Parts: sequence; C-alpha cells; structure tokens
Amino acid sequence: MSVTILGLGGSLRAGSTTTLALHIALAGAREAGAQTRLIDLATLCLPLFDGTYSLDGYAPADRAAMTTLLDAADEAHGVILASPTYHGTISGALKNALDILEVATDDAGSRLGGKVAGLMAVQGGTSGTGVNTLTTMLLAARAMGAWVAPTMVSIPGSREAFDDAGVASSSDIDRRLRALGAEVARASALHATPWSERAARDTVDDGWLTQPTGFPLIVGESLGVSWPGKAELARRRGPTGARAVQVDNTTTERQEGAWRANASR
Repeated sequence: MSVTILGLGGSLRAGSTTTLALHIALAGAREAGAQTRLIDLATLCLPLFDGTYSLDGYAPADRAAMTTLLDAADEAHGVILASPTYHGTISGALKNALDILEVATDDAGSRLGGKVAGLMAVQGGTSGTGVNTLTTMLLAARAMGAWVAPTMVSIPGSREAFDDAGVASSSDIDRRLRALGAEVARASALHATPWSERAARDTVDDGWLTQPTGFPLIVGESLGVSWPGKAELARRRGPTGARAVQVDNTTTERQEGAWRANASR
C-alpha cells in the first residue's frame, strides 16, 4: 500500500538548515516507496492558535492557511517533525502548528493519533541541546497519540552540515536522515489503517479492550500510559470509561522489540 508522509518544517528562516535536513529525510521516505508532502511554515502563514479549537474566530485568509495544514495532516499516514533548537527547545512556529492540528477534530481524536511520527532537531551550535528539542517533540507527539519512530536525528553544528545546494556535508548525516525517512515510511505502511477503523474491529468484554492480533505497541491504563484508543473506548463504554487494556505483548520491552522488528522490514 502506498502511503503519504508529511514533512512539517518548523523554521521561518530563509535558507533554513532545518528545511534542508527535512528534504533529505523526505527523499529517504520516497526511496522506501512513500509519497511525500512538505509543509514549510516559512511559506504557510499560520495565525497564532487562539485556544478555541474552532475555525470560526479566524479571518478568512487564516482559515485557508489552517485548512491547508489540517487537510495535509488528515491525508498523511505518517509525519516527520523537524525543528531548529531555540533556547533548548522547539521553535514557536512548530509548537503553534502542533496546537492548530487539534482544531476542528469534532471529538474524533488527534490528527496524529495512530500515525507514525519521525523526529529531527537541528542546532546551530554544538552544545548538545538538540536532544532537549527531540525530547520536547517526543512528549508532544506521544500526547497527540502518535507512534514515535525509534530513530531520532539531532544535527549539531548545522551551519557547516550542508552546502549551498542543500547537500549534506558528510555521508553520515545524509545516511541518518534518509534512514529516518525510510523508517517512518515503512512503519506507516504497516499501520496505514486509521485508528478509527481499527477501533471498529476491536471488541470490548467486561472492560477489557482486545486488540487485533499483530498490532504492537498498544499500552493502556494498566501501565499508566495514554494511548490513542482511550477516548474511543471511553465513548463506547459510557461513563464508566476504560478500566484496563489487554494486549498481545504485555511488556514495554517486548512491544519495543515488535516495533523495531516491524519497522525494519
């Protein structure tokens, strides 16, 4: 099955090394058989998220820009988030875009729910704070219900990492970025069915959610972790909500192993 991978670039600077890195990762996704689309926040002028979760209060031009982002996220099977490192964390532009992705969901869950997310951070210096940027994106992606790809890329010293044509200055940087894109593409192909369709095939028996065989990385309330189907199960269960989750792989270690095995195929 052909999948679409959305690249979301979080830099507003002309000639951004973040965008250059994202282009290489998306090339890796295409080499793995995926179609790709790039949303460059430097050219898509999004308004500031106003916290209302509705398009109604925005000007027509702002609604059009937001709809472009929302439609791209809806149509994508996976996403690669790329951010520069500003003050040890992600850019305000990327954070704003992630907030906007929660607009007009009509209680259907996050637009990233059940989708694969690849993460990359670019840092002008060499202090290593790009790891903090990756951690911030990791927390956000998990909160939005995404499956985060095991491979995450941090590029320090980014001013010397690419030439004027956007080519990586070292084969290692190029290899890592393409590997990230390919991993997201392959994992997205495995999990291309939206969570809402999977939920329709689940069965609920006395408060237990029984997953279809072969769907790894489902971690539920019994382990104290949020998961994409929780809201769906709560709606179907009524006011009592979900009490526990039954899964094929019962430990996080085995689930991580299943993820890595599937993503490497």
